[in-house]
Amino acid sequence: MKLKSLALAVAVLAVLSAVTWFVQRPAPVPPADPRLSQPLLSEAVLKQAAKLVVTESEGTVTVVKGEGDKWTVANFHDFPADLSKLIRLVDTLQEAKLERLVTTSPSYIARLGFGASRLALQDAAGKEIWGISLGKLADKGGTFVQFTGETKAFLGNFTAYLDSDPANWADRQLADLKTDSVATLELNFPEENGRNARFTRAKAGDPFTTDGFSPRQDTLNNLVALHTSVTYTETEAPDSAGARAAQPRSRTVRLTTFDGKSVTLTYAQKAAPKVEQHSDQGEVLGAPEPVYVSIVNSDATATVNALMKRRAFRVQESLFTNLPAKLDDLVDRAPPPPASLSEKPAAPAAPTSGPASGFRMPGK
Repeated sequence: MKLKSLALAVAVLAVLSAVTWFVQRPAPVPPADPRLSQPLLSEAVLKQAAKLVVTESEGTVTVVKGEGDKWTVANFHDFPADLSKLIRLVDTLQEAKLERLVTTSPSYIARLGFGASRLALQDAAGKEIWGISLGKLADKGGTFVQFTGETKAFLGNFTAYLDSDPANWADRQLADLKTDSVATLELNFPEENGRNARFTRAKAGDPFTTDGFSPRQDTLNNLVALHTSVTYTETEAPDSAGARAAQPRSRTVRLTTFDGKSVTLTYAQKAAPKVEQHSDQGEVLGAPEPVYVSIVNSDATATVNALMKRRAFRVQESLFTNLPAKLDDLVDRAPPPPASLSEKPAAPAAPTSGPASGFRMPGK
C-alpha cells in the first residue's frame, strides 16, 4: 500500500507541475518586425508618391509633383520647389534605418515626445501611402519613430529637421544662365539720356568688343556673372505699393546667349527720401528703398515668365546700385589704329635755326 500511495503522490505532483508550467510559461517571443534594418522609406513607396506633406507645430508644407516630374509648393503660390532641399530630405529617409523596437506600451510611448512633427506621402489620388511621426532625439543618438496608425515606437538611426515654412521650400532662382553661354551684354544708361551700350563676343572665353571703345574685360565679366544668377529675397503682390512706386526709376540688362535666346532683367528702385538735418549738416539720404526685378525670357515656355505675372519680386539692392552709371565706367577710349606697314614714315622737319643736335660728322 505504501508503494501505491507513493506512486500516486508522484503522479499527482507531476500533473500539478505540468499544469503550473503551462500556466506560468513565458510568452512566445514575437517575430522581429520585418522593417528593422531596412530603409525607412523604400524605393517602391517613393515611386508612387505624388505629394509630400511636412507638418510641424508652426505650420504645414505641401509639395506636389506635376507634369514632367516638376515639383511645386502648393501652399506658396505654386512656386517651383527647391529640388535640392527635397532631395536632401528624401536621401535622409532612404538612408535611415530602424534599429530596434522600443516599446508597444501606450504610457511609455507618451513619454517619447510624439506630437506635431510628421511626414507623409500621398499618391496621385490623395491617399496616404506612407506616414511617420517623429519624437524626441534619443540620449545615445537617433530619433524615435512611430508609423501612422500603429501602437509601436521604434528607434531610427537618423536625425531630421522639419522645415514647415512654405516660403523656404520654394526655389528662389529667377535667372540661371551659364556665364560662358552669354554672347551679348546690353545695358542702358539713364543718366546719359538713355544711352545704350552693347558688348559682344564671338565665342566663350573671347574678350567682349564694342564699336569705338576698348571694353574693360574684368568689369564686364563681373557684370555677366552677377546677372546670370539672380535670386529673389521677398515676394509681394504684383500690384503692391512698393512695386508701383519703384517702376519710374529703372535700369535694364539684357543677356543674349550664343543660341540666340535672351533674358531681359529690369531693376527698379524708388529713390531714397532725403532727410533734413540741421543747417550745418546738410541733407542725408534715408534708408534705401527695396529693389524689384522684372524678367522676360525670350523662351515663351520659361517658368519665370509665368511667375512674373503672378508676383512682384524683390532682390538684393546691390544688383541695382552697383550697375555702372556711365559708359565710361565700362570702357576706355579706343587707342588710335596702328600705321600701315606700307606707309613710309614722315620725314623729320628741318630745323629753323642752329644745329639740330650736338652730334657732328667726322671731319666736319
